[in-house]
Amino acid sequence: MYKYMVITIINLRFLMRAKILICGLLILGIATSCYAQAAHKKPSSKLAIGHGIGNVWKSFLRDAINADVRAAAGYTITGTGPINVIYEHQIYKKFSGGIQFSYAKVKGDGAYNGFVFSDQLTIYSVLARADYHFYASKRFDSYIGIGGGYVHSKYQNNVNTSSSSVPGEFGYTAQLGARYYFMSRLGIFGELGYVNGSFMQLGIVGKF
Repeated sequence: MYKYMVITIINLRFLMRAKILICGLLILGIATSCYAQAAHKKPSSKLAIGHGIGNVWKSFLRDAINADVRAAAGYTITGTGPINVIYEHQIYKKFSGGIQFSYAKVKGDGAYNGFVFSDQLTIYSVLARADYHFYASKRFDSYIGIGGGYVHSKYQNNVNTSSSSVPGEFGYTAQLGARYYFMSRLGIFGELGYVNGSFMQLGIVGKF
């Protein structure tokens, strides 16, 4: 009787350990499967940071200043941007939509007979974008798109020698672009067209 009870207890302990082991293996298998699916899930969103080339706001600032003042003061213009941050999400097959935040600043300086003249134009914008991806592979993605949205402009100078007008509150983009991914989720991109204050932009892009 005693031996039978000992054997029964041993068997129960063995069954409990077997059940724990089986449960552990099942949990490990499920976790591994979920991790594998997440690791191999196709990225559907992109985040890009670009810098515009050919700042059109420099021309706007130059045209806003009286020509005689520019000539007499040795007027020069420097600029920052446009700097663009773009979020994009794949909506349906070859179509994507997103939002673009942009910042640009141009500054003019001149001096004549000890008098220093300076002015500045600052541009902020928030635009919605839509792109059609006409060719895509593992490493390469080419697309064409348009966008539009709100622009906020602020002009300042230290004398009253220029027009008070600033760019309108509506901004737009029309771009032909391409991306090359040198890593599975990181790459570079370039766009041609009118990209909210420039005629070209270059930058980096990531997929997630």
